[in-house]
Amino acid sequence: MGVAHRVWLDPNRVKVEPGQAATCTVWIENRSDVVEQYDVEVLGASGSWASVDARSVALFPNAKGSATVQFHPPRTWQAPAGSTPFAVRVVPRSAGPGASVVEEGIVDVAPLVAVEAALAPQTSRGWLGGRHRVRLSNTGNVATPVRLSASDPENALSFSFKPSHPVLAAGAGIGVRMRVGAPTVLRLQESRSFEVVVEAQGAPAVRLPGSLRQHPVPAGKLAKWAAAATLALLALALVRPHVGDILQFFRGHAGVALTQATSPGQPSTQTGGQPSGGQQPGGQPPGGQQSGGQQPGAQASGSTAGDSSSQQPGAAQPGGQTGSSSGAGPGAKAGSSGGAKPQVWAYVWANQPFATSCYTPSPTYQFNTSGASNAVCRTGTGAYTVNLPNLGGPGGMVHVTAYGGGSESCNVSSWWPSGTTQTVNVLCFSAGGVPVDTYFTATFTRATAGDTSTSYAYLWADQPSATSYTPSRAYQWNSNGLVDTITHDPGVGSYVVHLPGLGAATGHVQVTSYGASSEHCKVVNWGPSGPEEQVRVSCVTVSGAPTDTRFTMTYAAGRSIVSPDGTHPGTLTGYAWAYQPSTASYALTGAYLFNDAGSGATISRSAVGTYVVTFPSLGADGDVQVTAYGAGSSYCKVTNWSPAGVGVRCFSPGGSPADSYYTVTIMRGLG
Repeated sequence: MGVAHRVWLDPNRVKVEPGQAATCTVWIENRSDVVEQYDVEVLGASGSWASVDARSVALFPNAKGSATVQFHPPRTWQAPAGSTPFAVRVVPRSAGPGASVVEEGIVDVAPLVAVEAALAPQTSRGWLGGRHRVRLSNTGNVATPVRLSASDPENALSFSFKPSHPVLAAGAGIGVRMRVGAPTVLRLQESRSFEVVVEAQGAPAVRLPGSLRQHPVPAGKLAKWAAAATLALLALALVRPHVGDILQFFRGHAGVALTQATSPGQPSTQTGGQPSGGQQPGGQPPGGQQSGGQQPGAQASGSTAGDSSSQQPGAAQPGGQTGSSSGAGPGAKAGSSGGAKPQVWAYVWANQPFATSCYTPSPTYQFNTSGASNAVCRTGTGAYTVNLPNLGGPGGMVHVTAYGGGSESCNVSSWWPSGTTQTVNVLCFSAGGVPVDTYFTATFTRATAGDTSTSYAYLWADQPSATSYTPSRAYQWNSNGLVDTITHDPGVGSYVVHLPGLGAATGHVQVTSYGASSEHCKVVNWGPSGPEEQVRVSCVTVSGAPTDTRFTMTYAAGRSIVSPDGTHPGTLTGYAWAYQPSTASYALTGAYLFNDAGSGATISRSAVGTYVVTFPSLGADGDVQVTAYGAGSSYCKVTNWSPAGVGVRCFSPGGSPADSYYTVTIMRGLG
């Protein structure tokens, strides 16, 4: 006896925008010899926003009929973005539920970015400033990074937000604390207006008017300040004639040689032995390597970037600043923040993607130069915050790589200091661009004026549509003290990074896409053009279409991407350029290979797009970063690492395994 009823969906995959409608047809064929009445029902999470035009279909024997299912997801977080399975159950009344037929399908809901904001109170009062709270609500269906800023017409006020770059899960809300500072008013009351701007990529900016009603300083306060100032001046007058005697006392009794400052702001110095410099981690790197390996791509062109402003007005920086915030004058090192402080850096392997509370990653696969333990918090589907204690500060550089056997990818969405903690926000996506929970690895570093030992540069490419520009000085570095620039090639999503003074046919490059979307960025090639190193970068959407977007990039030669040579703490590191994507096994050679242990590297291929890179003697812990290489639209990730090697998988747009060139680096922190 044959099948009495046949059911199918046309199509069985539906795409729909929130607030819009899309349909699929449920076809029913009655293959029995009786007239049959069929009941039609939609099952699954989409049932609350799906309807059927005909809940009952009557068919004669050997006849076909249909019902239409309409999907109409609301413009709210209650219809999550991404792929949602659904099913249609068809029950023949004469046979009962035991003879029902269930056909499954998928409805793809497009992302909706929608953030609502309110300022409370709208007017604050005080004589030194005021306090407000910005209430944010994510009414969209995806996790959304938000940036807050404020300004006033007279530029007389200062503003601070905590946090300044929150990431809101779909349907979530948060109250951001806002502090308004004002110059002191001595006599008349003043009312100062300002505007708060709430920005989320993909949605119109929300503008909130506010004001500060500033009172004069109370007379009692002025009297106390005047009395305190008088006492301080009197004490200074009494002590000043005896400064020499005081210094002589300490010379004779403390056994410490003291010298007076010779210029305003110069601190007193203490004599004594200085710590000796740390030994280079892992011993001397291989020197004088021959360039027997193929060079990464074609020679970079000789074009150079014009000297544009350090930051376009209104462009969002990872730390929530605009403009050049480095304060570096002519001749100062790009990104330098003043005196030579130890370089800070950290890495983590985020190994609990579904954790419902913040957690400390495995100590074997995390490091922090302060000795503190890092933490990871899941803030929504595919959205994570990495907290790096004691490393808070402006600028720096972040790289992120997805981890595991699937086709997921991860981006850095922002980073900034939160007090003494450096906060890094990461977003992860499926091959189709839908937020998804997954494992990842991440690195953070911030170079200092003392980092000049080897060829090293990094930058945050923050103006994706600009023809030629100088990236933010606070988020770029060049170990020669020169300023890096970027030019936009004629094609969409194609860039040339110019690193003056670093030109050499050697080194290593890592690239990570930046922002709230699911784009992929990769290195196309790099090489010298006269005295500068030129790195070509291309970016594409998840479908492989070229797109202009922001990214982070690091170039390093003979050193780690996070720590300079000869520092403590330092790293054992290795890097390689994988240049034979379809070869079963080969030994790497040339100037694009480095191994602190001096043992070279090999690569084997076990299947399409599946590789193992072996760096002998570098150990099994630490961190790994991977970037796809070449002119195509492939992307790559790390699958695992152990003493047996580093697993790498590469994919074409859509998530199918694909052979690809790539660059890979492994680093192990030495406390």
